[in-house]
Amino acid sequence: GSPVQRRGLRGAFAGLALTAAKVARAKAVPEKFPEAVEVEVSLGPDGTKVQVLEASLEWQEALIEEAVERFEDNPLDADPYGMAVWPAGQVLAQAASAYGLKAREKGKPLTALELGCGCGLASLALLSLQCSVIATDFNRLPLQLLNEAARRQGFDKRLKVQQFDLCDASARLPEADLVMASDVLYERRTAEAMAQRVNEALTRQSRVLVADIGRPNRKVFLSTLKELRPEEDFTFSCSATAVHVGRATSSSVATTSETTVELLELPQHGPAEAALQAWPTTELRRPEKHGHVL
Repeated sequence: GSPVQRRGLRGAFAGLALTAAKVARAKAVPEKFPEAVEVEVSLGPDGTKVQVLEASLEWQEALIEEAVERFEDNPLDADPYGMAVWPAGQVLAQAASAYGLKAREKGKPLTALELGCGCGLASLALLSLQCSVIATDFNRLPLQLLNEAARRQGFDKRLKVQQFDLCDASARLPEADLVMASDVLYERRTAEAMAQRVNEALTRQSRVLVADIGRPNRKVFLSTLKELRPEEDFTFSCSATAVHVGRATSSSVATTSETTVELLELPQHGPAEAALQAWPTTELRRPEKHGHVL
């Protein structure tokens, strides 16, 4: 980007980091993650609880500081956002759970691939339903956080984590019955690459889920996908609400936020759409003195 754009992004990062505690460097990963915080998310028709790990407030702030320092040298690698749960990840987990439950009811094993998994809530949801999961991300830290969350809940034997750049056209997708992603349409390059990956998944008969809150490059994603498969229709045809409940660090008053997330399900009108219409809203609860600054 231009110097003005870089200064703007630097200022945005720096503004968030002004009050950052001077903790150990974020890249020095604590053993067994004492800086990680367990967050509870309710999913599925009965509100089953799944525990996901997020970076603590102090760790998030340190990650922001590191991203500021690394941005000009390697802007694509200066991305701390996979260390917290986002609303699109909740709805993706809810949608994926519909496939996991269907597979369990039929007694058929399901292998899922999550692209850009971050904290990996959708992966954890499927692991809790006895599915096998390949969770991938461009960055190493979120994969370690996910692996630890799976280990604590006894899911790690069915989980494989793998660094994977979905923009690297030379790398083929790992084989899976279900390919899923959330919040991957914010950069044009990533949106175009995600369209290529969806085409790759559909060509080999995988089912696909993409959750999005309306990121700027959704149109790029859909138009690229239409160019690749002109005879097919691609629409984010259903939506659900993700609820976050937490407490501000300076107050004992609980705060609640609601975000509408839309879903692309391919083939369309499958188990996920029916589940999002019928199931209770997915709710994330953060413990006291923990929040989201990313």
